[in-house]
Amino acid sequence: MKKSLFTLAILGLTSAGSFAQGYFLFAGSKNGTWDAFSSSGVSAVSSGTVNVGFLIGAANTSAPTLLSSANPTNNTSNVSWDGIAAALAGGFSWARNNTGGAVVEVPSNTASLTKGGWAYNGGTAFQVGNTVASTPYTVIPVAWAVTAGIDPTAVSSSTPVGWGNAFQYTSGTSLSTMPTFTASGALPFGVSPVPEPTSFALAGIGAAAMMIFRRKK
Repeated sequence: MKKSLFTLAILGLTSAGSFAQGYFLFAGSKNGTWDAFSSSGVSAVSSGTVNVGFLIGAANTSAPTLLSSANPTNNTSNVSWDGIAAALAGGFSWARNNTGGAVVEVPSNTASLTKGGWAYNGGTAFQVGNTVASTPYTVIPVAWAVTAGIDPTAVSSSTPVGWGNAFQYTSGTSLSTMPTFTASGALPFGVSPVPEPTSFALAGIGAAAMMIFRRKK
């Protein structure tokens, strides 16, 4: 009898912990993500070319300087993952689905009416692991080239990447009480190219050569 009561108590705690997780509706409107890497010097609304996920931190956690604003939709210049790394070292983490623990990610929409937007979990709210219902969080949408795979923790540092603005999002208590990310303040952003490591090296060599040339003159 005591063993049965103990087992029921454990199950009750597990169930309560599961239901205590906050609900999020990870969806963005049309033209929410832009592809500025597929064609050199050209930026266009993404159409299934990027995966979108998000970083999450405690309420009012400051975004690192490199992520202080959304990457412009027309930015075809080189960017880097340094801002993402700084965020992960400064209180943010990749949002993970409470069921299974996988990183939350979804390809950008391809249909003309929703192109460039996204809708994780079929546009239905879901529970994010290690969150609490009815609690504000700081979130930052992040997108990367779909060809790099679905796990942003395993992609190459030369993978094209982009990020949105940081904003506050309050987790919900059920499936039916959640606003989308766009409705909560997410702005459109671009995904830009990242130079290969050799490109950085060549750029450094070029800069050094230029300095030597100027000194000789």
